Amino acid sequence: LKEKYPEEWKYIRFETRTDFNELTSEQKKRLNELIFADSDFIRMYELIKKASDMPSCRFNLRYEDGWAIELPHLSKIREIARILGLRIILLTEQNKYNKALESGRIGLRLVNALRDEPFYISQLVRMGCGNVIFYALTETISDIPADSILIDASHGLITEIRLINYNLFLTKGLNAEIAWGNNTFKRIHRWMFSRDKNIMEYWFIHESDNPLRIIFWKLYTSFLGKPCVKKDNAFYLRYMTNAIEFSFEPYYKVKNRINETERKLDRSLRWKYPLSSMVLPSFGSFHSQQAEYISSFDVLRLALILKIYKIEKGIYPDSLDALMPDYLLELPKDPFIGKDYIYRKEGDGFIVYGVGMNEKDDGGLFERRSWGIKKDDLICRSSK
Repeated sequence: LKEKYPEEWKYIRFETRTDFNELTSEQKKRLNELIFADSDFIRMYELIKKASDMPSCRFNLRYEDGWAIELPHLSKIREIARILGLRIILLTEQNKYNKALESGRIGLRLVNALRDEPFYISQLVRMGCGNVIFYALTETISDIPADSILIDASHGLITEIRLINYNLFLTKGLNAEIAWGNNTFKRIHRWMFSRDKNIMEYWFIHESDNPLRIIFWKLYTSFLGKPCVKKDNAFYLRYMTNAIEFSFEPYYKVKNRINETERKLDRSLRWKYPLSSMVLPSFGSFHSQQAEYISSFDVLRLALILKIYKIEKGIYPDSLDALMPDYLLELPKDPFIGKDYIYRKEGDGFIVYGVGMNEKDDGGLFERRSWGIKKDDLICRSSK
């Protein structure tokens, strides 16, 4: 499809409603034609739906390659998430809310296909794809009248959200990373005593045109570099052990310890622990992204439950406490501050949100700029 529709694909790859609003009326019209009338796109959606209804997902990956593993499926899943996000928005604009919610369920099942994949990068892609679906669904929740929402479709979405919210998926990815990283250090030790340096040189100096880099890595992976490799390996294990320990806790409980650890990782470590500095993830960004991801879907789940509450009670509750115990056994906590999410009625509707990465209540505003975080509340609002 990318080859068949090269021009359309340039603007089909959006991730937020803002991106969609920037399209021209002609571009939007063309997207509607493709998504709902083109036989290829219809067939693709049918295959995605069929796959999403299967009980599990497994890709044929060469796990034995460790860090050198190729993950071509991640970019394809990202593309599919964008198409599903587009489909949700287009259906919402047509007031076909039941189909929009169904596409949202399929999108979240797509996200869940990566939940058990033991790669740091896979979990980042999982969160990125989830964010695409989240931003599309917030528009659906905003537009859909509470008396029109389908109870079954909402419960289906709520079930999928509960499956993607847990930090343990993050922990699983980190556990695999620590195993593969340690295996890489073992390989280097073996290469030091091997006459065949081809593989080693490919890993470290392949296509490098920097003579200092070439000399450095040849010394590092030679017998002379053995003490350095051992220290590098030990540092890597300590770092990843801390990361795994932090992943079991909500972000607000460990953020100070994370920041303290990050401060210790100054630039000098690039020479002291060169391989570790190349491959280790950032504590802060890793856990804050997970916290933002959890917060987004907590907010979406609360919004869906609030809609169901109004259908059954006739009005929105005065506070989130009214949802317990009939709709929630306990209220989720904002992972950035450890407090309840913010909720209030607005006219005939409501707003529910988390404070986001700046950890401040910005009144339900999201104005994130490319050069830094401004107002970044994670919002779900309904006017009806």
